[in-house]
Amino acid sequence: SLFRDTLSEYGTKFSTSTENDANRADNIKKAVEVLNGLILSPGENFSFNKVVGPRTEEAGYKPANGYANGKVVQSFGGGICQASSTLYNSVLLADLKVTERVNHMFTVSYVPYGRDATVSYGEIDFQFINSTKWPIKIEAWTTKDNMVFFRIKGTNENPGRTVEYTQNIIKTMDFPIHCIDDPELPEGTNI
Repeated sequence: SLFRDTLSEYGTKFSTSTENDANRADNIKKAVEVLNGLILSPGENFSFNKVVGPRTEEAGYKPANGYANGKVVQSFGGGICQASSTLYNSVLLADLKVTERVNHMFTVSYVPYGRDATVSYGEIDFQFINSTKWPIKIEAWTTKDNMVFFRIKGTNENPGRTVEYTQNIIKTMDFPIHCIDDPELPEGTNI
């Protein structure tokens, strides 16, 4: 069987506790449905944006918070970066060749620092190459307890080898706080 070995598997947790979180979860699930079962030949390039396509209302994506130009904004497909980042971690553990990957401007909570892969259709992509000698298959799913998983199946020519990634925090910066009076809010309210 071509896909006899699990080359890697990685999972992250998401929330559905607010309307925004529920919309994020739906966006993650939509991307997972598209990515599940994808097969890449040896040397074939994978592009997240090409495979998943535009994140629009017409395509079934919902509005949710995301990062854009240093701010938190609502956009269709918000939260989809959790799918690309979870896949990125599975790609790292499978030791595949990453050809395009950009981190978020701010840290994200669902993967270790420095192990995220932001995507924005037409602007920022996550790409990698099947750098093995065999076809690989991406398996992707979500669970009832709000986890998203990516598994990469293929042929493991180095069964004893393991891949580990560590990160060092070199510097942290305090986020500036700006207070703006809003007469629409009740007195003493901070958001």
